Amino acid sequence: MFEPQFFEEWLREKKNMSETTIAYYISVATRFLKEYDNVNLENINNFIIQNAIKKRQTPVYSIMKAFVQYSEKDASQRNNMIENMIRPPVHDTPKRERAYLEEEDIVKIINNMRNEKHKIIAMLQDLTGVRAGDVMRIQRGNIIPEIYDNTNVLKIVIYGKGNKRNVIYVHDDIGQQLILHYIIKNRHSDQYYFMEQRGRSGILDIDSSKNYHTNYIAYFRDLKQSMARSGIEHKSFATHDYRRCYARRVWNKFKDLHVLQELLNHQNPATTMRYLKHSGLQNIDYHKQMQG
Repeated sequence: MFEPQFFEEWLREKKNMSETTIAYYISVATRFLKEYDNVNLENINNFIIQNAIKKRQTPVYSIMKAFVQYSEKDASQRNNMIENMIRPPVHDTPKRERAYLEEEDIVKIINNMRNEKHKIIAMLQDLTGVRAGDVMRIQRGNIIPEIYDNTNVLKIVIYGKGNKRNVIYVHDDIGQQLILHYIIKNRHSDQYYFMEQRGRSGILDIDSSKNYHTNYIAYFRDLKQSMARSGIEHKSFATHDYRRCYARRVWNKFKDLHVLQELLNHQNPATTMRYLKHSGLQNIDYHKQMQG
């Protein structure tokens, strides 16, 4: 029986993927298992033909390859399946560059979100650079008011990718007020502050992975609709881009790889370097000096 939460954990640990990508991988694997009873080479290739070739959904090949790596425990059988999987033709589609939005545009998006819970999630992503999924999994009791330097601050304990513990702080007064107002108003809800644990039937959903994806899709949809209302190109920004924009602000302020690694809670500095490389920030200051 396929249990999405274990595949989700495997993708986080082995592939280091974003929440959006993980959600897509799990949705494709779930669709495959609805169509086919067995994970064998013939069924996988039929699925690839139908989706990655006829419908030109090229990522399906990579998803099925990852699913075989995860599900097939016999190394010889696993390697044989991967070697004989049908590889779809590569289309010369340029990779879409992610957009960097100014803070005023991000605030506009957050203000135009319809769901109060989604506004809080987006605000926390913007203020701290935390992944959407990590915010949704903040459990009750892990948002703690404190005093620091004679001012109020909210301490938030997060268990993120690989169950890594991360402590963030919200110093922003308005942010603190909105968070406290929300959690007080919803103090009788389920164990998570920002994730409902009810299925479509209203019955408690004990499958945390399925429950997360239901909440994430609702959040993602609210984000896209808010962008349309804000007059911002909807294809240029996704939930993980809050984190990318945060990383850029951190780099602009500190110009320090170790600070960026610490604030993004990266265990490996190579991951932080990928953020700099893919965004072009590792060279932006050199170009500025050369052209100044």
